Amino acid sequence: MDVNGPESRKRGGKSDKRGIGNDQVAVIVTQDRKSTLDLSVAKLGRIGKLDIENAIGDPGKERGCHIV
Repeated sequence: MDVNGPESRKRGGKSDKRGIGNDQVAVIVTQDRKSTLDLSVAKLGRIGKLDIENAIGDPGKERGCHIV
């Protein structure tokens, strides 16, 4: 399989650009009271409130929890 694109950085090395770019993946990590972790990919680049709501849904309706 041939993968095209920029060369990967090994073990989080130095990036060419500063800040959050479109080559970085935003991952949302949630944890419940029993310490169960849930990792979900939000999008590439900077995330906003709507991206978080789309990734984890509306927690107030289903699970009775709050986002802090």
